[in-house]
Amino acid sequence: MPTLGRRRNNRVSLSSPIQVSWLDPRGNPHCFQATAIDISDSGIRFALPEAPADAVPVQMRAHNLGLTCTGNVRTCARNGDKFIVGIEFTGTARFNRVSAGIARPTARRTSL
Repeated sequence: MPTLGRRRNNRVSLSSPIQVSWLDPRGNPHCFQATAIDISDSGIRFALPEAPADAVPVQMRAHNLGLTCTGNVRTCARNGDKFIVGIEFTGTARFNRVSAGIARPTARRTSL
């Protein structure tokens, strides 16, 4: 079910592999096969075994979603032995639901 929460765009729940990488402040590479939790037009959330450092650009690649882009960490919280990381895409990167075969969620309902 799509949810809006604090995001500007609706998000779609999924469970999909995604490759995530970044360089730490010392220039050391960190590369992981993560699991995407949800995605919107302007960002993605996934679970990682390690938290990326603040203010470090994160590269992401998910062939099955047609996604290859960079983003910035907006949220990061420990959840058991994993970190749930929320990324906002940077630059002109946007997720294309149609090319990924994901139906666009219905608009969020508001109460009267």
